[in-house]
Amino acid sequence: SFSIFIHITSHIHTHPLMNTDMATPASTTSVYIKDTVLPAAAPTNTVETAIFLSPIAAPGILGFFSFAVPAVILGVRWAQWYGTAATAIYLWPMLLAFGIVQLLCALFSYHARDNLATVFHGIWGSAWLALGIYYLYASYGVLPILLDGAKSDEIGIWFALLAAISFGALLASFAQSLGTVLTTLFTTTACILASIAMFH
Repeated sequence: SFSIFIHITSHIHTHPLMNTDMATPASTTSVYIKDTVLPAAAPTNTVETAIFLSPIAAPGILGFFSFAVPAVILGVRWAQWYGTAATAIYLWPMLLAFGIVQLLCALFSYHARDNLATVFHGIWGSAWLALGIYYLYASYGVLPILLDGAKSDEIGIWFALLAAISFGALLASFAQSLGTVLTTLFTTTACILASIAMFH
């Protein structure tokens, strides 16, 4: 059977380098569990906290650049500054790639507890993926290409919702930096204009 014996002893310990006059009494209490000796009074109120810092850059930096590239390329295409109807086949890989990158930035922003970056990059990363899939189908003639005055109420609703979310991000960005304010302001304005242009 498992037995626990409490053995209390009182000793007078003398350090070998100390004089006998400096000897001090000490009382020790030991708990014997089979062949294992455990201290009788172990501290129970000690809490150890470990903090690990991740030496990485802010995910929003990459996220905003990942947003800017497809926004400019697609915006100037819709303004008919370059390209033809065949340009759609070159647009969808770019939209899908940057959409994935921006979604990854949203995930890392969530890990960094950056609420604004999480919402902005998550929503716009999803939007680029959706537009990339749209242009993938459009490049093969399944869907109409959005250019030369083409109208689409469905896409107009998309941009109306994106305008509302970007406007919310604009309000929240005043607590951060001027660059974030200008970016979200430009985004909100562009989404409103794109939504108006898409409706019949």
